[in-house]
Amino acid sequence: MKFSSKIVTGHGVGRELGFPTLNFKIPKNFAIEPGVYAARLFLGQLEFPAILFFGKRETFDSSQTLEIHVLEEFKESPTSAEFEVLQKIRDTAKFNSKEKLSEQIQKDVAAAREILGVR
Repeated sequence: MKFSSKIVTGHGVGRELGFPTLNFKIPKNFAIEPGVYAARLFLGQLEFPAILFFGKRETFDSSQTLEIHVLEEFKESPTSAEFEVLQKIRDTAKFNSKEKLSEQIQKDVAAAREILGVR
């Protein structure tokens, strides 16, 4: 499933955890279950392997968010982008600390890399 959306300002938590994200306005036609997914991000002709989170930020404030962490070096500053949701890695979860969340994100990134066939 491919979607396009505007990029919005986030809370900076991903960057603080070592996994900076692009935060997206949730598209009206976005109909996937909350969770963590292997994904691809598209900027014009460029394609980037990524991991996508959609759901409530249960560890922090329960606000709903759609975020993408690019798995390669990424210095772009787009205002909108297209992305494709590929395969679910896990459901959302609440973690007792930022450290526990960071450890899980490392596992999620490893799973996404395997699914996408990137190192």
